[in-house]
Amino acid sequence: QVVDSNQRQFDRVADRARTMIDNVHGSRVAVWGLAFKAGTDDTRSSPALEVVRRLLSAGITVVGYDPKGSFAADGFTQVDEAQAAAINADLLIVLTEWPDFSAIDPSAIASSMRVPQVFDTRSVLDLDQWQTAGFTCETIGRVTSHPDPSSTSGL
Repeated sequence: QVVDSNQRQFDRVADRARTMIDNVHGSRVAVWGLAFKAGTDDTRSSPALEVVRRLLSAGITVVGYDPKGSFAADGFTQVDEAQAAAINADLLIVLTEWPDFSAIDPSAIASSMRVPQVFDTRSVLDLDQWQTAGFTCETIGRVTSHPDPSSTSGL
């Protein structure tokens, strides 16, 4: 039952990511975090890689970054810097809770992406900062869009 539950969670994350991009085929998704958990290079049984595999099987190009872990697959490119993964991406997904990610300037990332949107599956990022930088943000259980500057409601 636990294995089935985990598989359904991987499917939910990948399905949600697919709904965030307009055209699945030809889309580029940046992934931050490949290791099983922060602080290790261990990718064995990594939930992040399960999500990456599902995105690849849907025909999405995936570019990933992890401070220590590595992965190889057709359609997947691993880069040496977090910002490099986001270049021309339609979506950024945070899949491992590396504290380094919370220190990254979202404005620099927004300017390099095709579509500034982030799906933080580990609640690592300060979503207020990312919204201020122009991102549409999603987390597990919460959707937050970039506030409309003409809005006076403050929401």
